[in-house]
Amino acid sequence: MLYDLYRAGLLAFYLGFCALGVWALHGAEGGPAGGEVMGLGIAAVGALCALLVVASFWLPRAPWAWNAHLVLVVLGVVGVVTTPCALLVALLWFRRDTLAWFGQRLERDVPHGEGPPPQDEEGGAGTPRA
Repeated sequence: MLYDLYRAGLLAFYLGFCALGVWALHGAEGGPAGGEVMGLGIAAVGALCALLVVASFWLPRAPWAWNAHLVLVVLGVVGVVTTPCALLVALLWFRRDTLAWFGQRLERDVPHGEGPPPQDEEGGAGTPRA
């Protein structure tokens, strides 16, 4: 639920970014040199990022899709405006229930300090030396 709100907000942000680029492109007449190129670049980056967010709404629940959604979370961390929300989503993204929902394999819970018995030089499992 929180992630869906995050994606909707990210989509609105990138559509606004794209609109800013179009506005800069059309408002560049009489402005500084290179305004058209900058406006086109801003519009292209906004459109590409918005397209990635829209595509994420149709990704299946698969282990590879978890990685694709993680790219969106990282993309949100890069933007200064979306960083606080993206960090919150990133903290929740690595929870076990989120991983399980996408079908990611979970490692077995092994308490720290417990592992295989120590090996001696001959490869035996903790046999005393004579």
